[in-house]
Order: sequence, then C-alpha cells, then structure tokens
Amino acid sequence: MTEEAKRAYRACAGYTLIAIENILDRLSNDEDGALPAGCDIEDLEEYHTQIMNDITENPQ
Repeated sequence: MTEEAKRAYRACAGYTLIAIENILDRLSNDEDGALPAGCDIEDLEEYHTQIMNDITENPQ
C-alpha cells in the first residue's frame, strides 16, 4: 500500500471513529437505550476498538 493510500485509509478510519463515538454517545443519552433495528451495540464497540487499534499500530 502506498503512503498516500495509508494516509487516506487513516483519515477515513478517523472519520468513521468519530461517527461511531457520536452514535455511542447519543445512545448513552437515550432514556430507553433503544438501538435502531439491526444495530448491535457490541458490534459498534468492537468496530470502534478495531479502528483504534489500527490507528495506534499504524500512526501517520
């Protein structure tokens, strides 16, 4: 993978991470904690962890 592709990947991962964090934050503030149909909080948390690990292991 070229350096340009790596930078693009990390940028995309960063935006995805922000989106997941926003979703998790909104869900934690939801009174009933309801998730949209087909959405699994454990999957979101696992994806969040995977992105964090990838960014940490492959810094710019």
